Amino acid sequence: MKNLTLLTVLVSIFLLIISCEKDVDPYSKIDTDNPLKSHIDSLVHNTFKDYAIQSATAGFSIAVIDGSQINYYNYGETKKGNKNLPDENTLYELASITKPITAEALIYWLNQNSIDINTAIKAYLPQNLSANLGLNGVDITFKHLLNHTSGMPLFPDDMPPLS
Repeated sequence: MKNLTLLTVLVSIFLLIISCEKDVDPYSKIDTDNPLKSHIDSLVHNTFKDYAIQSATAGFSIAVIDGSQINYYNYGETKKGNKNLPDENTLYELASITKPITAEALIYWLNQNSIDINTAIKAYLPQNLSANLGLNGVDITFKHLLNHTSGMPLFPDDMPPLS
């Protein structure tokens, strides 16, 4: 009886050991087209790999521009579960993340060029773009753009549907 109990324990331990998943590198499961051949490739991968393995992350794309050379890096899926890797033509809904980045860049540019925040933006755009940039007879100013009260539509009329 003692031998049978010992045998049962040993078999149970053996089954437990072989059924356990071995230590798998979570980064090995990242879907990407990053070739990991250059220093820049590795830098991009090491910077974004933790984000890529998060369960809430569907996919993302990164462009690194150095002079006239553009390198694209794509990770994940265009939509959770579809197994389609994004590419440099994938459209993303950026939502509110662009607001603080755009505001910071715009304020910097306005300060560098000594332009008042209440200046109408049409003076700085090609005439074919500036003709209808107003709401109820009021020109859109840089201040409108910074506090997002320009009255511009949430999505352009000609934007293709996101899939």
